[in-house]
Parts: sequence; C-alpha cells; structure tokens
Amino acid sequence: MTNGNGGTIQTLSEQALPEGDIAGMTLFPVARFLIDLCPTSTLIFPVNSGSVFHGGLGAALKTVTDPVTYQYLFKPSPLPHTQRMLKSLAIPRPYILEPPLNDQRIYRAGELIQMGIVLIGRAVQSLPIFVAAFEEFGRRGFHR
Repeated sequence: MTNGNGGTIQTLSEQALPEGDIAGMTLFPVARFLIDLCPTSTLIFPVNSGSVFHGGLGAALKTVTDPVTYQYLFKPSPLPHTQRMLKSLAIPRPYILEPPLNDQRIYRAGELIQMGIVLIGRAVQSLPIFVAAFEEFGRRGFHR
C-alpha cells in the first residue's frame, strides 16, 4: 500500500489463531503483521524508537477513527458494570508494537524500516484502522 507521499505500508505476513472453544478454553484471535515503512526523507530516531512509533500511532488513530474506537484501541478502560480490573491504573492495549529490532537510528529516504504489530482480540478486526493510522502517521511525519 502506498501513501500519498510515496511511503509504503505492506502487510508481509499474518499469523492468527481462530476464535472458538477448545476443551473448555475460550480462544481469541491474535494476529501478527509485518509493516514496511519507506521514508521519503532522512529520519533520525532517538535511542528508543518505540516511543516515536507509539506516540505517532496514537495521534494518528485519534484522527482516523471515532472517539469510542480510539478509546478502545489506544486508551482502554474497564467496561461499565464490570468487576474486573477496577483498581488497575492501566488497562493493556489490544495491540503490541514491535519497533525495528536493530540499533539503527538514521534512515535515509527510500531505506526500508520494518516493524511489526500484533493485534489481539477484537482489535484484529481493526487492521484497516491501523493501516489508515500508519498512513496518517507517515503524512504527518515522524516526530519525537
């Protein structure tokens, strides 16, 4: 997939578990996607590039989705009338970002940046939202 600025996002692989019930255990979907990002100008990342991807993705999600979906994906909280996790200050997000696994901090225009994202539970169905968010993130630019 190509965004308007010449950057690309490609889903390279998917590994998913089916939703269902096996021997009394309820399974939920988990899918891992690899994403290729191709900058159109030189990018310089801080030592912890994960923070750049996390912050940029959050800002982009806020733009490409409605407030309820944004809350579920980026700022989850306990559901009303639930007895679970009421005292938790941080509810886990339904995704895991896997920033580039190398120590490279400078990427030149056209140089491939590969990262992953694992979507968990209902978030697997939100893949198109994440793709749109990464495209928006690319349009906005990578900032610390």
